[in-house]
Amino acid sequence: MAPIKWNRIFEKIQNKSGKEKITIVVLTGILLLVISLPTGSKSGQTETNENTQTRQTGLSESAKSYETVLEEKLEKALKKVEGVGEVSVVITLKNTSEKIIAADSDYSESVIQESDSAGGVRSTTQQSGSTSNIYYDTQEGSEPYVTKENMPEVEGIVIVAKGGGDGNVCADITAAAEALLGVPAHKIKVLKMN
Repeated sequence: MAPIKWNRIFEKIQNKSGKEKITIVVLTGILLLVISLPTGSKSGQTETNENTQTRQTGLSESAKSYETVLEEKLEKALKKVEGVGEVSVVITLKNTSEKIIAADSDYSESVIQESDSAGGVRSTTQQSGSTSNIYYDTQEGSEPYVTKENMPEVEGIVIVAKGGGDGNVCADITAAAEALLGVPAHKIKVLKMN
């Protein structure tokens, strides 16, 4: 490939008339703009599709993840208890997580008192207010600003353990599940593992 002779190119441009110079500059600018634009690669599209799918199913995945973490935590704790042996835990959640979104509130109140010539007084109170959610910008668009996320409630627990046939071990397992997860005893069932 022959080297580019920039001096010759610039000399040719200088010899052109005013309209031709402007046309060359505009075309060069468009060429540079087109070169600098990112191309729509398939990997970028795949990332966008995955992000969209994650956001659409985010609550259920979050609840499943929370459920799994609780099950693993309880299993790990129960395996260390004497007489329990091998253990398997299944937790059912009552609902999904609840996100509390930050809001900007504007409230005003004005009181107008009027008196007439007969000595009567009339008082009028006028109230107005508005609330709007607070959003922040992300690459995918605007998202609500979450101040707090309440995790789902545990509906019930089934614990299958090798030592589940012993009454004392069942009582210990039930007490441990009550203490760790705050679930009442009537929502905990302990079974003996085969």
